Amino acid sequence: MFRRRFAIPLVVLLPTLAVLSCVAWWIQPGCRSHRNYERIEKGMELERVQALLDSPGEEISFDGIPGVAPHSKFPDAPDGWLGVVWGGRCYIWQERGRWVGADRTVYVGVSDGRVVSKYLLEHSF
Repeated sequence: MFRRRFAIPLVVLLPTLAVLSCVAWWIQPGCRSHRNYERIEKGMELERVQALLDSPGEEISFDGIPGVAPHSKFPDAPDGWLGVVWGGRCYIWQERGRWVGADRTVYVGVSDGRVVSKYLLEHSF
């Protein structure tokens, strides 16, 4: 009787807590979650992106960004450009995952202080 009385609520409670924990992690501000990446929009001011990602990021040269194969070129990319982001300047935010292979990197291309391109690189095994 004792086991049955606690087993059913426990079977319901544990998966519910797991789902709620995942949702809370997904939407938390100040991290490079997929949700925060999706909040970055073209035309958004760089300061807003920095506030959303809770860091000024690091400006890097365009030589340091990943490229794509010619057949995978982004539709908005300038002619002949095969990088994942473009613009006058490029910023990067990196987050080391808590588990091996859970690293996440956000690239943002900026022109005149506004976002013109973005890319999320996630390593998950």
